[in-house]
Amino acid sequence: MTELERRLDTPFSFDVSDNCISQDLGVQASHVCGFDFILDLLNDGKYHTFEDIFSRQTMLNETQLEGVLIFLSKFGFVKRLRHSWTTRTWKVVLQPEVVNFLRELKELEACK
Repeated sequence: MTELERRLDTPFSFDVSDNCISQDLGVQASHVCGFDFILDLLNDGKYHTFEDIFSRQTMLNETQLEGVLIFLSKFGFVKRLRHSWTTRTWKVVLQPEVVNFLRELKELEACK
């Protein structure tokens, strides 16, 4: 378990007034758009490597991206396959339930 994964096991709260997550996970509120980008990228239902995701975005550095992906994995949004515990040679895929939810959400937004 990496240090970042251990820190994610600690309960945290989102404090809008400070514009950051209270445990200083490296993910600031200004980077929340990184979540949106990642969810959009993974919405195809295919596995994507860490390197692939990192190369397609400019909002997060490697540590922040890793934190976001670990967070999404910990709370069941993505499935993570890790080939090595010392490097970022792993893949993530959006869980089918999340893909369905996002699709339904887009349909509801289109009806407005």
